Amino acid sequence: PPGTAEAVSAPYRRTGEILEALSDWFGPYPFATYGSAVVTARLPALETATLSTMPVTSSSERVIVHEAAHQWFGNTVALRDWSDVWLNEGFATYAELLWAEHQGQDGQALAHAWHATLQRRGTRPLIAVTPDQMFDTSAYQRGALALHALRLHTGDPAFRRFLRGYAAGEAGAVVGTGDLLAYVHRTLGPGAAVLLRQWVEAPELPSRPHAQGILTLP
Repeated sequence: PPGTAEAVSAPYRRTGEILEALSDWFGPYPFATYGSAVVTARLPALETATLSTMPVTSSSERVIVHEAAHQWFGNTVALRDWSDVWLNEGFATYAELLWAEHQGQDGQALAHAWHATLQRRGTRPLIAVTPDQMFDTSAYQRGALALHALRLHTGDPAFRRFLRGYAAGEAGAVVGTGDLLAYVHRTLGPGAAVLLRQWVEAPELPSRPHAQGILTLP
């Protein structure tokens, strides 16, 4: 909008770099164009396909990354049912960690911060059973931690192949949690599927992901 402050405008100039960083993990950007419509209305940021709707108050790199990631997970790979919204929000939240690492930051520290937040606030199995659960902290941060656990279990090369294969293989389709679990079992093996199922189904919060598997906290 006219008169927008430089601090608001500046993060959008990194959009190309953000898309390149995400493409490295997710595969080629799935549309022909991308941009952001910055508005003054008091709305949540929204991953409108090819043109994210971004309120002035949400104009941060973190939110730009999150909404850009939804172009793959949410817009190209779509949900069959909103109870599985963590498939959108978990992947988009994990993109924030990937972008942080791209800038030289400590992704493991961010994952630990998410885990601490869930310990403090409480959590739930990832498939929502009430409307209030659809966009709660578990959908975002527990969903992202489930992916981080898979990455640490399998290593970066296999995890990158998994992300790229899932995004490409399910492009244009509608998916549910069961589809993701089946894909993990098929591509990463039964051990990885058991690990993901723990994050999806356990009533309690699994121990925080660790490079050698799952680290049990004291």
